Amino acid sequence: MNICVIQPKLSIAKRANNLSELGKLIRQEAKRTPAPDLIVLPDCCVATQVTAPQMQVTLAMCQGFAEAFAWWAREWGIWIAVGHSAFAQGGLSEIATLFDPDGDPFIRANDPCEEPERAENAWVVRNSPVGRIALCSWNGPTMETCPPIEANRAPDLIIIPAINPSRCAIESFARKHNAYAVFAGCILDESDDEAQSFVADRDGKVIAETPVGQASSAFVTVDVAPCNTPDEWEANEVIE
Repeated sequence: MNICVIQPKLSIAKRANNLSELGKLIRQEAKRTPAPDLIVLPDCCVATQVTAPQMQVTLAMCQGFAEAFAWWAREWGIWIAVGHSAFAQGGLSEIATLFDPDGDPFIRANDPCEEPERAENAWVVRNSPVGRIALCSWNGPTMETCPPIEANRAPDLIIIPAINPSRCAIESFARKHNAYAVFAGCILDESDDEAQSFVADRDGKVIAETPVGQASSAFVTVDVAPCNTPDEWEANEVIE
């Protein structure tokens, strides 16, 4: 399985520019040889109150991002995992979505920081043609406070589109769950913004990473077997 993790440089609340930049980066990576099976982008592809507390984020700032990611997944025939804002229950909510190559949302995980009573169920785990995947949207102050995955769910691949990923956190997650782990970070247009994206192997060793503070990407091939059977764990979950 070929994984590409992208660390973009985006501008706060500049919707059109951000969409254009993201589309350019995805196109650039999708045209690699060999091509990626999965592209992972960070949790702040739309600037939010967490990443930009001085901003009052509106629905207009966030419109079109989910549709664009779905389109790019379908256009290039790849899986795309990304964190973004969505309108739900009368307000904006941070979610993580894994789009399949048809552009459909295969997994969607809500941010448990917005619903603390759900923190113990932060992870959504499903079988997929590219492996057993665990996805989480996490906007907590540190990655170290992100809840663990239940032992009986045993994913092959962990994906967290994070605001500021931590090397220690990804090493710990991968080693604890004996799974490959992908954390993706983002740089916004503030001079002191720094982020980094990582891929770790099952032993917790970082095998691919992007430079700190630069818009960049990293590519790696991992040994994840496909899952061709329905996922009993999430059989009752409805993906809208």
